[in-house]
Amino acid sequence: SSITESPLDLKKLHDMPGMVGFIAEKDGNLWDIAKEYSTTIESIMELNNLKNDNVKKGDKLLLLKMVDGL
Repeated sequence: SSITESPLDLKKLHDMPGMVGFIAEKDGNLWDIAKEYSTTIESIMELNNLKNDNVKKGDKLLLLKMVDGL
């Protein structure tokens, strides 16, 4: 698999709310959600008392924006 690195969009990060309610539209995993919402898998799992990183369609999650080092 390939990985691409891109600079942070500081305006987007600034405009994002600190906490978001999220409802999964499809089955997936926390990596994709964490990447899109500038948070971590560990934060999502802890905040929502999850045992694994699998997400099913209709799952409701709370997400906290986490940006370190800016």
